[in-house]
Amino acid sequence: MKITGVYRESGVEAEAPLDNYFVASRNPVYIGVLLKPSRGIWEYLKNNDSVILKLGDEERYFTMKLKYRIEVGENSIFFLNPEEEEEFGKFFFST
Repeated sequence: MKITGVYRESGVEAEAPLDNYFVASRNPVYIGVLLKPSRGIWEYLKNNDSVILKLGDEERYFTMKLKYRIEVGENSIFFLNPEEEEEFGKFFFST
């Protein structure tokens, strides 16, 4: 499934594809996102506690809380948990 992070950069809405993601847990739901340090979505996640994810071609939007960040070598893994866990799970795991 295609996942895109939607965030604000310099007061303007921006989007970034999150190609390196994985399901860290189904119950409770946690999505892990592997990112290399850079401007944009990595910098946004480093400095904020939530992000909007746009899922798939249907463009369903979910607010995700940033619960944990782990540094792995030169990369970071951000663990995201949906505010609406049941609705997110039904949509994400059914496609």
